[in-house]
Amino acid sequence: MTGLECPDAEDLNSLFNSVDVGDAVFFGKVEAYSCKRAGEDKRLAKLLDGQIAAEVLARAAGSALARSAFGPLGESQCRMTFIDLIATLSASFPDYDFSNLHASQLNKEPIPSLCCE
Repeated sequence: MTGLECPDAEDLNSLFNSVDVGDAVFFGKVEAYSCKRAGEDKRLAKLLDGQIAAEVLARAAGSALARSAFGPLGESQCRMTFIDLIATLSASFPDYDFSNLHASQLNKEPIPSLCCE
């Protein structure tokens, strides 16, 4: 996964640089990444896919792993979505290791309730 040059993201960054929302100030940044796996990302994805698939098989189908925020991790596409998130976090924050992140540590939040209360 590599960072991409994106002029539109730079325009958004200028908008998100210190937005006053009343009782708080929001600082944001938009970055664009390629999700094409190459080199280390490909090796990590293969390793994580094997680990997650083995863990799902070792547990009952009704376990928390089977009902993750990404869908049933027994399905390859759901695992790949989770693995893409790990790769994106690793590329965004290179000083941290997200390879031990578990799907059960994440929750799927309904978007409307976060922005429209």
